[in-house]
Amino acid sequence: MGAFQNSYNYESLLENLRATHDTRKRRFEEKKHLMSDEDKTFEKFLFSLEADVLARKDIPEKEVVQFNFDELMNEISGVDVQDYSDQTRDFETSSGNGSERKHTCTHPGCNKSYTSSHGLKYHLLHGHSKDKENVYKPFVCTIPKCGKAYRNSNGLKYHMANAHSRNAKQ
Repeated sequence: MGAFQNSYNYESLLENLRATHDTRKRRFEEKKHLMSDEDKTFEKFLFSLEADVLARKDIPEKEVVQFNFDELMNEISGVDVQDYSDQTRDFETSSGNGSERKHTCTHPGCNKSYTSSHGLKYHLLHGHSKDKENVYKPFVCTIPKCGKAYRNSNGLKYHMANAHSRNAKQ
């Protein structure tokens, strides 16, 4: 199965953000009493980043943003959606709790590793592509010297929860 990929004009993505930002913020206010303090902090942080993106004036109007659904879901969840069943089989048959990352990228300067050979294969096909170099990523990690950036707030939220939280694996 091939990856679901579309190109979107930056303006259409920005318009979607404008149309949904206030509604999502209002829903957050209504349900924040059900959330943990950490989740509330992340959501407030993401809303502030979205507000910054909405306030920017320096984005070229004709900029095109590449959107690859499978790649996005892999980035957010860490699960290779292209071949989920094989990854599940690897998880069930691996030693321990299945989280051992024994499949490592050999690309110079890349330290990514995966629990599944399929995750590594997907990364090798899509992770070092020249097309990714010019993709606009407005959601930037604010941790000093991190430098990670994402195309949407969910990517940054996942990164913050898994790379910089107190509960992140070292």
